[in-house]
Amino acid sequence: HSHGHGGSDIVSFMIGLLTHSAVDGIALGAVSSEGDATSLSLLVFIALMAHKGPAAISMTAFLKRKLSATLAITQDGKIKREIIKQ
Repeated sequence: HSHGHGGSDIVSFMIGLLTHSAVDGIALGAVSSEGDATSLSLLVFIALMAHKGPAAISMTAFLKRKLSATLAITQDGKIKREIIKQ
């Protein structure tokens, strides 16, 4: 039974996101540097844009699952924020 707070999951997520963004940038930069390859540049741009939607949805789902928060009222009437791990 683990009592971790999921910090390693967040770090892994951030490393993956940074790597993914760097590869996207390198791909777009490499094809743009060819100068004469307009159709290839357009194709790579369309491919990058097409995968941004699913990537954003998966990132949102991950963050929602990991960091979902709810407000709870304590016995003395104060409102506190609780992180709920699902």
